[in-house]
This record gives sequence, structure tokens and C-alpha cells, in this order.
Amino acid sequence: MRQRHASVQNKRGRTLAVRKGRVLIIHNKDTTDEIRRRLAAITQTFKLQPPANALMILSGADPGSPRYTVLQCGATGTLEPAPEYAHIARTIDAFTPDLVIFDSLVSMAGGKLSENSNSDMDTLIRTLHGLAARCSAANLTVHHTNKSKADAAGDPTAARGASAVTGAIRAGFTLVPVPDKTYQILGLSPGNYVRLDGTGSNYGRKDNHTYVWWIGSGPIGNGRRKQ
Repeated sequence: MRQRHASVQNKRGRTLAVRKGRVLIIHNKDTTDEIRRRLAAITQTFKLQPPANALMILSGADPGSPRYTVLQCGATGTLEPAPEYAHIARTIDAFTPDLVIFDSLVSMAGGKLSENSNSDMDTLIRTLHGLAARCSAANLTVHHTNKSKADAAGDPTAARGASAVTGAIRAGFTLVPVPDKTYQILGLSPGNYVRLDGTGSNYGRKDNHTYVWWIGSGPIGNGRRKQ
């Protein structure tokens, strides 16, 4: 069994259970090196020591790499697997991750798919579910909010595009900045904060807790500072 458990403490001293396992990140915006720099800040802050083989990144931003999409609109107008789908599936089968992160939802769509189409987005999300299910992995898919609702904490309608985006997922959360007046009400010292709120769950009751994190910067050993 490769599964192990550990614990970390948040800023308020609350102990959080953490399950250790393999993580696959599929991303199209930033290079693998940039993603690893960001993750280095996280692991150092929480004093985590992940094994060297616990993370794999497929980045469509790397030189010579394809844009990693899983679904496209075929010549006849029907939805079909994108050319990179087979490579992603083989990677999941070989790496057997415990968690697959698709970042972001719309970047997983090939040409001619519409973010505003319920049918397209429902099929896209189910395709991502199917990929993660190949090895019974959890699936975390990042999606953007409408600019008009960028601070709508816990609002399921804040998701950009078709309503099927929120209807097809098992559990949803919003991650938004905390306005100055809000952190003052919470009794927090001045700073840069974000909050995580549940938007709903198909498996049980909605998580009505609000989780707040302070965003800071620190050295990561490469001469640069990352938030």
C-alpha cells in the first residue's frame, strides 16, 4: 500500500488530516518548471516532504508539448475524444495517481466546443470523470468565475458558462479574495486573504464552513519569491 497519512496545522492551530498519494496535474497555461516553483512554496510552508515520484505534470505550455485536450468537435459535428486523450489515458494507467487535477476545465476542451453549451460541458466533465476513474482517482477540476461574480463566495451561479458545469460535479467550492471589511469583521490582522466556501454536494449536505487562508511570499531557493 502506498497510501499514507500525515497531519499539518493551519494558521489557527487546527490539525488537518492529510492523505499522501500520487498527484497528476494536467495544465495548459504555465510550464512544468513554473508549476513546480509554486508547489515548492506550498511544500515548504507546510513542511511537507513528498516523495520524488509522487507528482507528475503534463503541461501544454512546455516547449514542444501539445495542448492537452480531451474532447473535440469532429468533422460531422459530434463530440469525440481529442488526439491527446489517448496519451492522457495511458499516463493515468501507468502512473496510477490518487488525485488528478485538470486545470482548467475550458482548457481541456478542443476546438469548437462551447463553454456556454450545457451538452458540451456536461460531456466534457463526464469525460474527465471517466479518465480519473480509470484508476479510482479523485478528480479536482479548476474552473473560472464570471467577472461580475468574482467575489461571490459560495454562490454556485458564479461559475462561468453553462449551468451544466455545476450540475455535473459531485461537490463544488468557490475560492475568492476576502475584502478588507470582511477580514476585519473576522478579527484577522491586515493582510491578503482568500476564502474557500462550498457551493453544494451530491454526496451529502453542503459544507457551510468558510476556510480562510493568508497569502504570503517566501524564498523557495531559486533566487525568486513566489506567492
